[in-house]
Amino acid sequence: LTAAMGKRFKVQPGRNGWKGYGTDIFYNDEKWNALEGGVSTPSCSSIGGQRAANWVVLQDRASGHILITGGIHLSYCRDGCNSLHECELGELYNHLEEMNQKYPNAPVVWMGDLNLNVGNSVVKNLFAGKIGGRGTFRVEDVAKTDRNTHTAGGSAIDH
Repeated sequence: LTAAMGKRFKVQPGRNGWKGYGTDIFYNDEKWNALEGGVSTPSCSSIGGQRAANWVVLQDRASGHILITGGIHLSYCRDGCNSLHECELGELYNHLEEMNQKYPNAPVVWMGDLNLNVGNSVVKNLFAGKIGGRGTFRVEDVAKTDRNTHTAGGSAIDH
């Protein structure tokens, strides 16, 4: 990435090998300073391979502004598996909420292959600030993906 882009890129702190399917975070080290970050594995029995929650706290080198970011790749469940998705998301949110408490004025921006469309009840709950029965911060869909993101067609599932 560094060679292709002509800028110095680094991987999030704490990513020392593969821990599961996740959303690895690479950042421009010339623009951002990584304050902390990591990767963890949800305790639930994921489908199609282990999942990984990735997160990092970045500080803009010029302005000093802080950004919390992270991501996860949720299990694919043809017939639905809301409780599994809530467990996998819960692992990511454990870290995002912890960092949000530590850096309360920092925006949180996360991304992922959710394997869910925006009409799914898990995603609707995220918009309402819930993961299952757990209260959390509300999600805003800034990507507004409106086209197929899956090789077999259908609605957008990557956000």
